This record gives sequence, structure tokens and C-alpha cells, in this order.
Amino acid sequence: MINLLPSKQKEKVAKKRSERAISVLVFFLASFFLILSLSTFMVRAYGLFVLEKEAASVIEKKGALSDIERKEEIINEFNAIALSISSVEEKKIDFSSIVSDIYEIFPDGVKVRELEFERDHPTAGDDTFILSGRADNWDLLLSFENLLEENYSEVNFSPGSWSSTRDIEFFVNFKIDESDE
Repeated sequence: MINLLPSKQKEKVAKKRSERAISVLVFFLASFFLILSLSTFMVRAYGLFVLEKEAASVIEKKGALSDIERKEEIINEFNAIALSISSVEEKKIDFSSIVSDIYEIFPDGVKVRELEFERDHPTAGDDTFILSGRADNWDLLLSFENLLEENYSEVNFSPGSWSSTRDIEFFVNFKIDESDE
């Protein structure tokens, strides 16, 4: 067919045709790369699925052996607990006499807020007490420290306990020997 259009219109038609061809080419390239990336993602996802399935089967095979090991660990833990309970029974502590002994040495201006008992190991020879409270002044706290040092071992006041001269919040820990009980 003969094109009888003027040359400007011929150029416009040719330009539109080339634009359409380029847009179709871009569409097909974009579709191709989209399909390629989706298929790559699917292959990767399938590979991870297969890998996880294999790992689960290996863990399941090892699980049969580790069940026995876990049961042995549980038995060992219960044995350790039973041993600590029996050693506590062997070494009973009379808390009421210990606490009354501690309260007997308190000066009048010292008040107790909290008394805590700590035992690192049931067969250890020393038991640690942690005490917090308030003293009216520095001199009372100093006399309380001296009384504690006379009656107990390893008396340690926190450094902040000595920072003020009135209404002193203090923390102290000390050990009670087996012979003191």
C-alpha cells in the first residue's frame, strides 16, 4: 500500500510505530526478568525446604540418642538436688537464735530494714547474712560495725554507708561461722 501522507505525518507515524515497538520490547523484557526472578526465588525456596527437611530428619535421628543423654542429665540434676537437701538436713541452722543474737547487739539508734541469709553451698562452713537498715548518725554506725566485728567474721559495709553523717542508709554483709551457731 502506498503511503500518501505528507512527510511530517509519515515521520510521526514512524515515530509512534518505533515507540510502540520499544514499549512492547520493554514489556517483554520486564516480564522475562520478572519470571526469571520468580523462578529463581522458587528454586531457592524449594532448596531451603529440602534442606530443612533433611536437617529435621538428621535431628530426629540424633534425637533418639540425645533422649537418653537428656534423661541422664535430669537424673544427675535430681541426684545433686537430693544430695544438697540431705546435706542441709545434716547441717540444720537455728535461724531464730542467730537472728536474736544479731538483734541483741544493735545499738538503740540503728534500725533494720532487711535481713537476708545466703548460702553458696550447703556443705560450706560459713553462712553469709546481708543486712540493710538506717542509723541515726555516723557514731552509732561505727559502734554497730565494731560490735559486728567482735561477734562475726568478714564484716563488710558498703562504701556508700559512710557517705553521710545523719540518717544513714547502710548495707553490710558478714559471715557466721559454724562455731558461732
